[in-house]
Amino acid sequence: MACVAGLAVLVVMRGYAGWANAAPGGAPQALSVPERVGVWTLADAPAAWRGDFRGADRQGAWVYRDGDREVTLYVAYYAYERPGAELVASANSLLGDDPATDLMKRGRASYGAFDGLPAPTYLHLRGPAYPGGRVVWSWYRVGAAVTASGPVAKLETLKAKLLGTAAPSLAIAVSTAAGPAAGETLSDFLAGLDGLTRIRLIPTDDRPRAAAR
Repeated sequence: MACVAGLAVLVVMRGYAGWANAAPGGAPQALSVPERVGVWTLADAPAAWRGDFRGADRQGAWVYRDGDREVTLYVAYYAYERPGAELVASANSLLGDDPATDLMKRGRASYGAFDGLPAPTYLHLRGPAYPGGRVVWSWYRVGAAVTASGPVAKLETLKAKLLGTAAPSLAIAVSTAAGPAAGETLSDFLAGLDGLTRIRLIPTDDRPRAAAR
């Protein structure tokens, strides 16, 4: 009997794994970012910094400017989680493309205004591409839930699976040059994103609405 019970549990677990990793139905989605964010305008310029989230269905970096100020918005989108395509994974990085970049500090941002969002994860980077340093704020969005915590994002993903809902997930980061005004710059940009709700997913024929740079 114990062997039969063990086999039944194994069958259920394998069945769950297959169901949890199954592709949900529906049309594919593309990332849609606004051309204007408050006083900020989407620039036709390459991004000096961007993240790298492995297995993402879509990811891109967009540069916004307001006079001399510049912010890069990075978004990675997962239609659903499966092996090799996980929102929270050790292979995912916000350090940028240059392997010589050093992570000077990591923690939870304690300065600036976050437009009603949870305090973001804070990174201070330095490297040949930005010798003066770069500040990155980041969050996860799973369905309608926004968090800066990897474990909480994983829990939200699992909850969506258990409820049978196909909750798309996003990694969202904003970055600017390090300096005394970095927090104010990022806060000002965030205020125009309306709690990150202006980053949208739209049906697509595989052509993104705004080209990633």
